[in-house]
Amino acid sequence: MPYLYGIDAVRLSAAISVALFHLTWQQTSIAATAWFGWIGVQIFFVISGLVIANSSHGATPAKFIKSRFLRIYPTAWICAAISFAVLSTTTHVGLRALLGSLMLSPAGPFLATAYWTLPIELSFYCAVLLLLCIGWGEQLARFAAALALLSSVYTVAFGLHCFGYVHAPWLDFAFGWKNVTLLRHGIYFALGIFLWRWSVGRATRLDGMMGALCIAAATLEISCGTLGIARISPAGLSFARVWLIPLGYAALGLLAIIAAIGLRARIAVLPRWTRTALRLAGLVTYPLYLLHEAVGLTAVARLAALGVSPLASALLALGLTGLLALAVAAWMEPIVQGWIRNALPDFRRRRASLSR
Repeated sequence: MPYLYGIDAVRLSAAISVALFHLTWQQTSIAATAWFGWIGVQIFFVISGLVIANSSHGATPAKFIKSRFLRIYPTAWICAAISFAVLSTTTHVGLRALLGSLMLSPAGPFLATAYWTLPIELSFYCAVLLLLCIGWGEQLARFAAALALLSSVYTVAFGLHCFGYVHAPWLDFAFGWKNVTLLRHGIYFALGIFLWRWSVGRATRLDGMMGALCIAAATLEISCGTLGIARISPAGLSFARVWLIPLGYAALGLLAIIAAIGLRARIAVLPRWTRTALRLAGLVTYPLYLLHEAVGLTAVARLAALGVSPLASALLALGLTGLLALAVAAWMEPIVQGWIRNALPDFRRRRASLSR
């Protein structure tokens, strides 16, 4: 499938929504501004399923590992170093949090809460890698169906617990290592895989049924998340009044992904500068996601001390973090990736030399 420039715009929108959520939801006066922005994480997972299905198609295990490693770790290392430096100016930061962020440890601790999603992404990558290693790369649809079924069963059980029909606190994975099982978020990765199959003309009736199951389960999972946010939000949210808002935002995100797929041919012929800008927007997303808490919240505190209003502080902090994320994506990340590429062995060249 040709490169989906439109997905980069969806990525950036999701990252901005998550950043605004973290920068505002704990401040009583503006807590209601972007309290539903956490839905950006679910949108990320759907996009990841779509992108990984596409990038793994026809790839060798070595190529897949290299591409995923270069995409995830260099930026995580750069952003962890920046976050550690910024946080150290205001508080004592333990080395365990730095190491957890550098290694993307499933159980943390992390320098910022945003890191909790990365072990989940890595778990999904490992599952796809296993399929490639055992020669089941073409069985991705079956894997997605199994993931959708298992995750949906868990989501129903978790929903029963959340809404008080059963008492099973062990079903609440929170931000711990249990999330790497993909039981809670597998529905989103699976939905992304089914969207990829539709985008390349491989979708079957079973794919459609499984996709519908994922959407139904996601509706319940998001409702559980909304209930949790409503209980702790200083904005005094009533679940009965606001539960449709995150669902509507998630639906817009899904429609945006579908539109990016459907309009990919038109977007691909836009002026080069437009496509370059969209690609850069996609690259900025990851460092923005990782930096917005350490850098953004520190900036919010400094601006508030100067008498800047809470909302203006949040927006200025978001802009500052965005500029720093742009520097990481356009300058720092390529340098570190280049160092790693030079250090990694060239397996194709090695195989060629052995065959002579």
